[in-house]
Amino acid sequence: MIYVLSAAAGLVYGAAMGGLKYVMLWRKILNAEPAEEILARAIYVRMPIDYGINVLTFVILFLVRNIIMPLDFTVSAIAAAVGLSLIGRMFSIKKVFGRVSAVADAEETEND
Repeated sequence: MIYVLSAAAGLVYGAAMGGLKYVMLWRKILNAEPAEEILARAIYVRMPIDYGINVLTFVILFLVRNIIMPLDFTVSAIAAAVGLSLIGRMFSIKKVFGRVSAVADAEETEND
């Protein structure tokens, strides 16, 4: 039972950190209009910050491992990594599907 609780807590923590990372770091770039120019510099500046946030996520988890004594650290860390990466994938996939549906709608109106 402790492994299930550790996995759930790690998954929630990783997902929360991934969501915050998206909102604070990548939202402006991912929600840019098609006509809006995105500079490569904006992406290159955000990439090391993104990695830093990932490392910070696990440093915080490592530092609080003794505070959350009943939870298994290894399971929590693995679940946090899964949550962190799933949230990142979810936001990027959501954006791709949004663009695909916009292109499909544009093609449909052209054919009518």
